[in-house]
Amino acid sequence: MDKTRFKVYIEEKGKDYGRLFIEPLERGYGDTLGNALRRLLLSSIRGAAVTAVKINGVLHEFSTLKGIREDVIEILMNLKHIPVKAKTDKAAVNSEGFKIITLDTDDLPKDFFTREENPGVITAKDMPWDNDFEFCGDGVLCTLEPDAHLLMEIYVEQGVGYLSAERERPSQPPLPVDAILADAVFSPVRRVNYMIEPARVGQSIDYERLIIEVWTNGAVTPEEAVKEAARIAQDYFGTIADTVSNAEPIVETDDDDIAVDPENKQQEEEPEKFQGEDVELPVNEDNSVHPIQELQLSIRSTNCLLRGGIETVPDLLSKSREDLLKIRNLGKISLKEIEARLDVLGYELQPSPPSENTEENNADADVNEPDITETDDGNESEPSAEPETESKSEAESDPESKPKTKRKRTSKSTKK
Repeated sequence: MDKTRFKVYIEEKGKDYGRLFIEPLERGYGDTLGNALRRLLLSSIRGAAVTAVKINGVLHEFSTLKGIREDVIEILMNLKHIPVKAKTDKAAVNSEGFKIITLDTDDLPKDFFTREENPGVITAKDMPWDNDFEFCGDGVLCTLEPDAHLLMEIYVEQGVGYLSAERERPSQPPLPVDAILADAVFSPVRRVNYMIEPARVGQSIDYERLIIEVWTNGAVTPEEAVKEAARIAQDYFGTIADTVSNAEPIVETDDDDIAVDPENKQQEEEPEKFQGEDVELPVNEDNSVHPIQELQLSIRSTNCLLRGGIETVPDLLSKSREDLLKIRNLGKISLKEIEARLDVLGYELQPSPPSENTEENNADADVNEPDITETDDGNESEPSAEPETESKSEAESDPESKPKTKRKRTSKSTKK
């Protein structure tokens, strides 16, 4: 049988679910193709997602908004689960690589607070869209009161896989200092399952049928996702087929030697750098625009500083070590981290307040000095530092100890 005579059928077709059949396959090819397609579908399909948000009047994600039921963290979580659809393969973005979509509640319909379905609730259908990106589904963003106002800039990017909100702040593309990073799920495929069943061709039953079930978020259809996964596999296998005949032999090295690319040799020899050296904080006369999150401290240290009323870099630089240690739950480990990060950036905390006056210190020193006694001949002598010697001299001067010693010796001689 010709290996290329199998066909693909679609039993169920929808925006977010599809069931595909591939048959007939030679025995063993069901697992080979099914596992490869499943891994590519879950990891390599390109999509779009919200990577950052800038909300008017908000400096960090622990803030709340007047007239809005959800806080900033809940809004970021809701944005994570709202699918973003790129209408073209190469969506138009700015020079920094992202697209800014502005959401202003003043632009909402007039019956937004009086409509029958979800009054005052901003859903994906109410969010703005353009010719390149569109918000899909029925996900809820937030709930507004009639007198509330929300103005936010949504940064949309295209990519593959997943980006955590705990990642390092990117230098490229540059983001405003008050923009908040968000969890970004680029992959439009949510779940994949495949099964293998026996298939029959004529009188032969030595064939297989591959069944693939694909669930997506609605940004792409299941058949488009399978097509993209098959194209990626074809590109990889095609590259291998074209270059395997011209493959270069491996250079043999000793067991203790490591093969290093000459171009990257200088990079390998460089010592490890401090984790915070890649943090760049622009220095200008007005540092009030730099929130404390710019220092990229640990979550515990950042929360302690915010709880202590320190929200910007100048607020931190105006404090001393003693002032920071007075903040609740901020210990010496967090203080060392803050000082190390400031030292990398060329900053330092305020000097500690002066200690007690010198006279009090000298008085304390006099109290701690050892006492000096005067002997019978007028000479001064210090007390001995060996307590065993003193006990020995006292024992020799004690007349009662000598008879005891004689009695012990007499008893010993009597026994003999």
